[in-house]
Amino acid sequence: MDSSFNKIERGVPTLITIGLGGLAIVFFLNIKRQIEVEPAEDEEPGFNELLAWTIMPRLLWIATTISTAAILFYTLQLGNDGYLKLLYVGGFVIIISTLVLIVLRVIGTKHLNALFPIYFKPYQLWV
Repeated sequence: MDSSFNKIERGVPTLITIGLGGLAIVFFLNIKRQIEVEPAEDEEPGFNELLAWTIMPRLLWIATTISTAAILFYTLQLGNDGYLKLLYVGGFVIIISTLVLIVLRVIGTKHLNALFPIYFKPYQLWV
């Protein structure tokens, strides 16, 4: 019984490591994913829409990838605190992106509701 418990105990960190690595890769690959938002025919998208529909989602995906890699490095226990720098950078970019999106919401940028699934991914890492 004791030997099977040791196998399970050693297998869990390996599964978490593989899962976090795969999740970081998926977040990285989502950076190039296009957002399907079609503005009305009579309105022409401006800089606010470019910022909200293209730049901010990509920044959030990059920050989510960095934060996931930081959590992965923490679970690997490499013996240094390099993961903290990654976590700080990813966290600050997520916070700044959130503030910019709040400003864009207040200004009245259209079609931000279609982007909410992308915006919730980084916050799931922090919970």
